[in-house]
Amino acid sequence: MLSQPVVNRIKALNTLGAVDFSKVAGCADFASARADLKNPPAAYLVPLSDTAQPNVLLGMQVEQRVIERFGMILAVKNVRDSRG
Repeated sequence: MLSQPVVNRIKALNTLGAVDFSKVAGCADFASARADLKNPPAAYLVPLSDTAQPNVLLGMQVEQRVIERFGMILAVKNVRDSRG
């Protein structure tokens, strides 16, 4: 899966001040992001699925549409106090 363009877009939003994450990264699965989740706020892009349609031959070129789905893991600070 090609998640880097999506990660780059979120980093650009972070640079512009639209969001405020201390870390934005892609990861292979939740387990690889879990260690860094203790430093909020952070955002991790995780691949969920990809679906490839059949190849189409266009002259001497082959075209294939691939649909990729991503999930976003957000680490945020728990600001709950003892009163709820």
